[in-house]
Amino acid sequence: MPMNYEEAIKYIKSTNSNGMVLGLERITNLLHYVGNPHKKLKFVHVAGTNGKGSTVSFLSHILESSSLKVGVYSSPALTDFTEIIKVNNKCISKEDVVKLTTLLQVAIKQMEKDELDLPTEFEITTVMSFLYFLSMDCDICLLEVGLGGLLDSTNVIDTCELAILTSISFDHVRVLGNTLTEIAKHKCGIIKDGVDVLTCDQDNEVLEVIEQEVRRKKARLHYSELPVGLKADSISLDGQTFTMNGMGTLKINLAGDYQIYNAALAISAAHILREKGYKGITTETIRQGLINCKWPCRFECISKKPVIVVDGGHNAKGIDVLVSSIYKHFKDKKIVFIMGVLADKDYMHMLNKVTPLAKEFVCITPPNPRALDAGNLSEIISKEYKLKAVPKDSLEEAVDYVLANTTDKDIIVAFGSLYYVGLIKNIFINRLKK
Repeated sequence: MPMNYEEAIKYIKSTNSNGMVLGLERITNLLHYVGNPHKKLKFVHVAGTNGKGSTVSFLSHILESSSLKVGVYSSPALTDFTEIIKVNNKCISKEDVVKLTTLLQVAIKQMEKDELDLPTEFEITTVMSFLYFLSMDCDICLLEVGLGGLLDSTNVIDTCELAILTSISFDHVRVLGNTLTEIAKHKCGIIKDGVDVLTCDQDNEVLEVIEQEVRRKKARLHYSELPVGLKADSISLDGQTFTMNGMGTLKINLAGDYQIYNAALAISAAHILREKGYKGITTETIRQGLINCKWPCRFECISKKPVIVVDGGHNAKGIDVLVSSIYKHFKDKKIVFIMGVLADKDYMHMLNKVTPLAKEFVCITPPNPRALDAGNLSEIISKEYKLKAVPKDSLEEAVDYVLANTTDKDIIVAFGSLYYVGLIKNIFINRLKK
């Protein structure tokens, strides 16, 4: 009996029991059993701590506007598994997920018979993306690193058209190391011999590692172009405009003040790819791609009355830019925060940053085994910061509580783990329709 979509997802999730183990041996073996599809594709590889997803989204829209067929592998999904694999910004179909899962299941059973270590969930989905991109005859594929770079499953590729290093800061310190140098070394693992490498403004300690690895691999280092004046020309909750030398005024529909830097990084990537032979990329296709770009849950305003913003800020640097955006848009107004984080994140740094802006907290437990319990989070907030903090047992209860206890003049910001902000966004939207 053929499996259905729900059974396919259940099978993929069941491989979580294999654990999250860095390394390339398992995925290399799995790729061998399915014909090494990655060797027939062209890639842009993107690593970094923050800005990966937004940069990939900007670049994919630019390339699509340039008449290219563009595959994107980016995680985690906000609401449905299909979101992690896209071609021309259209999610993989559930039918294709079933078909590819069936093929991969056969390969994994053979690996088991051959007494090989079995692949993890992320390794399976990475191989699924390669198979799908090949079947769709993609011109170029954008790969977002899952964790680190050097030993991440996506680093199984032999080479790439361009390696992009977005902002690198502290995250996943238990796995990647507790210094910026150690973390940067992992991220720089995506730099292959002789490739083009693009990076942005980085801490000096990080930049030293990047430059050293570029020299070692005889690669070519490029630095991102920057907006004129290093700031937006105009901002609103619906988007912003900024100026780039030689391109005039550009518009994006993302509100976070850091997004102009992500857009500039994507523009620089597009210019490099054009020089490498992707001639369909023009100033006009870049302009149009930026306008077309949508990237949910990154300082996304989903309601004006009351103002409701959802943001996937889940580490120290992410919270810094969230707070900067809040100050820019809401100045001295107090915020009702909905907060849910993973226990292995630096949530005390997050609280130190957001509590001065807070009117009240509603705490939830993200649907993830690594989540910090809502009760524990609310206890920390009330004891350490003397602020009202209400724990809720479900996302629905959190939304209902907030809507019942705020007015149209309030500002609500839901932030933290991407494992919950996409879900809570949809709950808010459905409640506000009633």
